[in-house]
Amino acid sequence: MDQDVKQTVAIVGAGLVGCLQACYLAERGYAVNIYEKRSDTRKKENQQLTRISINLALSTRGIEALKEVGLAETVLQRAIPMRARMIHELDGACWSYAYGTKGQHINSVERARLNQLLLAEYFPGLNRLDYAKCYKSSI
Repeated sequence: MDQDVKQTVAIVGAGLVGCLQACYLAERGYAVNIYEKRSDTRKKENQQLTRISINLALSTRGIEALKEVGLAETVLQRAIPMRARMIHELDGACWSYAYGTKGQHINSVERARLNQLLLAEYFPGLNRLDYAKCYKSSI
């Protein structure tokens, strides 16, 4: 982060989109406060809450966004390639449908892990304010 802090920006929601936006802003020199009503999933006592989420399918567009904040390589190290989806018919028949041409795939990543990486100390300009519910804003 730049030593010259431009302004303080508030982001409501520490989900994937809010965290990625916070990373972009922090890299551009903004001090970022993230307001999230859920507890901090980086803390060990709250990690059981993240186990109920299904994995995220990460395609080229998401990978490009992660490259811009320097996290693509880290995230892809633990990604599982998905080459096709399985279609289950009502009569019990199953067939697969390829995501792309030969050799192409999308990636399955742990949503909670990705969220934790985006909130990591890698971005010292980010602050996380737990249990802060936003009721109203004035722009």
